[in-house]
Amino acid sequence: MTAVAAGKSALVIGATGQVGQHVLYEVLRSTHFTRVCEAGRRLTQIESLPEDVKKVAGNGGKLEQLKVVDFGDDDVSSRGGGGGGERKWQETFRQGAFDVIFIALGTNMHDAKTRENFKRVDMDYTLNVARYAKTEDASHHQRLIYVSSNAAKKDSYSFYSRSKADTEQGLADLGYEDTIIFRPGFLRNTNRPVLRPIEVIAGPISTGLSFFTNKLEINVDQLGKSIRIAGEQGTIGLPPIAEATSTNWGVSGSRNFTVVMNRGARALAQENI
Repeated sequence: MTAVAAGKSALVIGATGQVGQHVLYEVLRSTHFTRVCEAGRRLTQIESLPEDVKKVAGNGGKLEQLKVVDFGDDDVSSRGGGGGGERKWQETFRQGAFDVIFIALGTNMHDAKTRENFKRVDMDYTLNVARYAKTEDASHHQRLIYVSSNAAKKDSYSFYSRSKADTEQGLADLGYEDTIIFRPGFLRNTNRPVLRPIEVIAGPISTGLSFFTNKLEINVDQLGKSIRIAGEQGTIGLPPIAEATSTNWGVSGSRNFTVVMNRGARALAQENI
């Protein structure tokens, strides 16, 4: 698949999250995208955007916002959070015919409390979004970008790791022309008001080890930039420093997808693209 030409459209899911907000900033700044839709339960406040982003997003700019209570099959959504003219988000996504779909949606076991809640948000919602954002027009070339984790592993004892692997393969098997999965490590420079337990424990360790390797952690703004670049360039346009590989989780009949690991994402963010 060739790189996305100027004047394309993007759908950003999870744009109020730690990674998603930087993906949204990057996509709004990009001249490649002239139409950007943010969808989710919480929507970005225009006033909170960086000044340069605010200029292109608000007041009739290129940002469209779609409030979605949840991404279950029975949810009804409204554009801009308004009242009238509501319709199911699935129909809205299909008719949106987006060129690139960025998904940074997810949760963690600490917040989800149960495996069922984690799977519903992290896997089911993600697959629902990608399924309904995929156009039925075979001539429309679409690209899917998903933020996973470097912990993804199909045969892991960890439910979290298995779930991430299943989500990755599920997305690839939807049949997008180009599916790119990012597997970042520990996320740095987040703006969470309260650190999660894993951040308190793993943060200092990751920082110390990162003096010796660039595989373990990444700043969220760097990750956002590398994701935007992948969305524009596609697999075929990624430079060698991204160290992108094609793989699948080994299930018979599974489709391949492109993987960019933490080190590749960090290197890609240094590119002047």
